[in-house]
Amino acid sequence: MSEFGWIDFSSNDKERVSQLLSMLAEPGTLDELGIGQIRDAFSDSLFAGFSTIQTRASYLIAIPQIFQDYFSLPDKTRARTSLVTYLQQAENDLAENLVANHHGQDAEELGIIGRSLVGKGGAARRPSSIYWNGLRQLGLVKTKSSLAEFCRQSQKRENTLLLESLHEEGNDASDSTRQRNIVCVGPNYGDGWMQRASIHLSRAEASFLREQIRHASSTRNCVPSQLVEHGLLSTALSSNFESFAQLSEWMKQESKVSAICKNALFLAQEFSQVMEGAQIRLDVLIAERIKNDGLATSCRQKYEAWHEQAFQLNGLRQDAPEDWFAFLPQNVRLRNLNKAFIRNWHQKLLKNSPVDELDELVKTQALDNKKDRSILKRTLDSHTYKPTNHALQYRWFQVQRILNDIQTGLSC
Repeated sequence: MSEFGWIDFSSNDKERVSQLLSMLAEPGTLDELGIGQIRDAFSDSLFAGFSTIQTRASYLIAIPQIFQDYFSLPDKTRARTSLVTYLQQAENDLAENLVANHHGQDAEELGIIGRSLVGKGGAARRPSSIYWNGLRQLGLVKTKSSLAEFCRQSQKRENTLLLESLHEEGNDASDSTRQRNIVCVGPNYGDGWMQRASIHLSRAEASFLREQIRHASSTRNCVPSQLVEHGLLSTALSSNFESFAQLSEWMKQESKVSAICKNALFLAQEFSQVMEGAQIRLDVLIAERIKNDGLATSCRQKYEAWHEQAFQLNGLRQDAPEDWFAFLPQNVRLRNLNKAFIRNWHQKLLKNSPVDELDELVKTQALDNKKDRSILKRTLDSHTYKPTNHALQYRWFQVQRILNDIQTGLSC
């Protein structure tokens, strides 16, 4: 049995690891070739605050309102009820109300988090955790702390208030006001909001989120902010931009889009285009191993089509890998193994190396990266195995749904 661990430097680090583990539980996210860190760096730059496990925009409204409810409680009540406990119960209640208010509709299709655990203690991965980074990035919760630190800090304040209240009265209002200013609630917030909760946004809520996206300083050069700021949102959500590649090509031609955003789009799509060939060759190897001749033929044909375009790709710039590596945050260290693979794959493409050499490089990387957990060592059903999408989408599918919620709300 394999185990892993990490040194507990900070709650932010723990939160990132927890989010990563949740993402790895989703289909199609396992990183066989070790390119995930660069993919995530581009995703964070292009779609800051968004993740692959977010479902609907309404949670960006609901979670701050839960915090506001807590901070509006009398000081003595808050001192006796931790934010962690209150948050867990409130999020369970939210799931229950959303399921009830959308009775007769498919809760899974609607993206209601915790839908299957209503009345059973709620989901282990709650909305506040899933959306926490987004809440901070969009200025909906004014803190740089992790969720765990935020809750601990809150509890320390409440304990201090309780001690003070034993000696003097009259400080409740001023401190309560300071606490409430930490969160930014939507326009429909008020008594009974939880009972009226909906997965769909009202026009006022959609307009509120649009403005938060537009004015958040930390995400000014991200794709959603650029789309909103320059009136491009409705066009971006049309059927013409179902993939990241289509979105990227269009935005790079829009004069209003910032140079910083265009550069990130260019490099992200370049990286996806180049590494797509490696992903296809991996599927060729898998198909050959499980003796699925039809799949092997299909993958070889797909590779040939990709290869015909390869030398027309901007991704075959000599120094491209170094530009990709430069996008990694300073606190993220790419394994030498993965860095060498990306460089070697790129160099072999530049040299137009034989496919046997490319396959050997991909095979070695997959085995070295995942060891005994490699897909090339697993027992697979030759009839049911299906290749994943070889082109990287950088969270665009999830971001599309959330932006669609806002656009639909604006049309109400």
